[in-house]
Amino acid sequence: TWDDHEVADNQWKRGAENHEPSQGPWIPRKAHADQAYYEWMPVRPTVTADNRHIYRRLAYGNLLELNMLDLRTYRDREAARFSPEADDPKRTIMGRRQMEWVTGGITTSATRWQLIGNSVMIAPILLPPLDPARTKAITSLIGVPENGIAFNGDQWDGYVKDRQTLLDAIDHAGKKNVVFLTGDIHMSWANDVPRSPANYPGAGTVATEFVVTSVTSNNLDDTVSLPEHSLVGGVASAALQATNNHARWVDTDAHGYAVLTVTSAAVQMDWYFLNDRTDPRTAQYRGQSWKVNSGSRRMTKVNGPA
Repeated sequence: TWDDHEVADNQWKRGAENHEPSQGPWIPRKAHADQAYYEWMPVRPTVTADNRHIYRRLAYGNLLELNMLDLRTYRDREAARFSPEADDPKRTIMGRRQMEWVTGGITTSATRWQLIGNSVMIAPILLPPLDPARTKAITSLIGVPENGIAFNGDQWDGYVKDRQTLLDAIDHAGKKNVVFLTGDIHMSWANDVPRSPANYPGAGTVATEFVVTSVTSNNLDDTVSLPEHSLVGGVASAALQATNNHARWVDTDAHGYAVLTVTSAAVQMDWYFLNDRTDPRTAQYRGQSWKVNSGSRRMTKVNGPA
């Protein structure tokens, strides 16, 4: 599926963060980018009488269904970081039609696993997570999001009600094996997706999420010019986990790829990292491996590849 950089940074349905009026109208620019994408990428859009879209479902026997989402074409503009606009129930990241499609497909699926190809993180990363039942009076008074200030409002944290709708549908259907597969953030994460981030693990979890890093694109440590595997990078990872306990593991600085293995018993991701992203002959090493067992909704660290 596409990221925002297929057209322009932090793209939304009527523009982008770095699209300027001097660059011309947004709609023709988006149409030209779409055409280039379809011509060069191995993606077959679904075409109906009134619509062409790339959200689609791929079935692999009775083992899994992979639901590929489009989180750019239909989304509202990103909310400001400290703005309670993120809580607005009218805001969407998926659009009504896609939401109905994915919730209907997942909740009626007969396969062992329901995987969701997801271009931005769905697990909340908040600074810090708050419990609206206890703190809503304060957050309303000072004008910040009721669940806490988002680390990145371009993710599902900026579209709280859409996320809740999707997770509620999964939960109410009793689905135990929903796994989100995510990119975009250029870091590695193994996340439980909690019902309430401020009350984890007590309130329970709904799904799990594997997030793969970038092969070469800058990540958090590169952006602030820190060397790989620096002490500061380790502190940043520890701080993110300390305030968001459902983030079971995070690596903010290593680059590489990951291998996902799906069996009837478990889904496991093995992360492999590069020694030097600037060297085409670089060696690689295994970073970590995490899995979720069928029916558990919780991540478990494992010692070796699947």
